[in-house]
Amino acid sequence: MKKGVFGKKQLTLAVMAVALCGAVWLNMEYSASGGGFSEETEPTASYLGQAQFVNGQVSDELKETSGNVQGDYFETTRRERNEAREAAIDELEDTVSDAKISDEVKKAAVEKLTALTTRMDTEASIEALLKAKGFKDVLAVIGDNDINITVKVEKLLENEIIQIQDIATSQSGMPLEKVKIITVK
Repeated sequence: MKKGVFGKKQLTLAVMAVALCGAVWLNMEYSASGGGFSEETEPTASYLGQAQFVNGQVSDELKETSGNVQGDYFETTRRERNEAREAAIDELEDTVSDAKISDEVKKAAVEKLTALTTRMDTEASIEALLKAKGFKDVLAVIGDNDINITVKVEKLLENEIIQIQDIATSQSGMPLEKVKIITVK
């Protein structure tokens, strides 16, 4: 009896590839606005590590450096996260396609690849939904046992916290106590 053109493994890889492409597209679509401060909107609040002298003067050099690090946080973190994940995906795909590797190891690699693409899709969905709710910039990072959501906002109101928690729990399936919200100015 002849099987179809695609087996379970090929179908799984195709579905994961489509999911990965969708996650990358969503990430590019919703991060196109950037995350950095322009000269006009740079906040005047102090930054961690900023030097303030006894006479009340602030070190311009430290302020500029701190502002750049703060402003690029979302963009830098997204780029680093995507680079790390691309490397992990390449390694897992190499494992799956290696003829010398046992079926058990290949199966474990496919499961890890599926979990990674699912995690990426969930993070992209959370970020997109929170941006649709009006948050300037958002970064969702799902770990093995928790989810961290970083939001670019001065201060969160109680109803905004509830919105973030609702979206995070409904999209990730994690319980409320595993959701951590971090604000960045």
